[in-house]
Amino acid sequence: MLCDFYGTLLSERQHGVVNMYYANDMSLSEIALDMGISRQAVHNILKKAVGELERYESKLSLLSKFCVVEQATRMVKDEIMCLAAERRGDKALYSRLQGIYGAIEQIEAM
Repeated sequence: MLCDFYGTLLSERQHGVVNMYYANDMSLSEIALDMGISRQAVHNILKKAVGELERYESKLSLLSKFCVVEQATRMVKDEIMCLAAERRGDKALYSRLQGIYGAIEQIEAM
């Protein structure tokens, strides 16, 4: 997930190696063959790229903030669903809860 947040800050080569290794589940040897470099060079690129991603996260904390917001959003949506189920007979309240739920989904889609 660090690559999703900070991948564009890596060099094109680093981003490619990280993507092949983690997203495409390629081995170091497969990446080396594909790129025409040694397995050790792939290892070094990957190690440096991961280190940079971790440094970005340690300074910016975007991933950890995202996880906290995602967890809180999930909890709020669950509570809204419980309240809506309990108050289904109260049409006005049920409608308001649906509106709040929809607003949260719009925020998530951003």
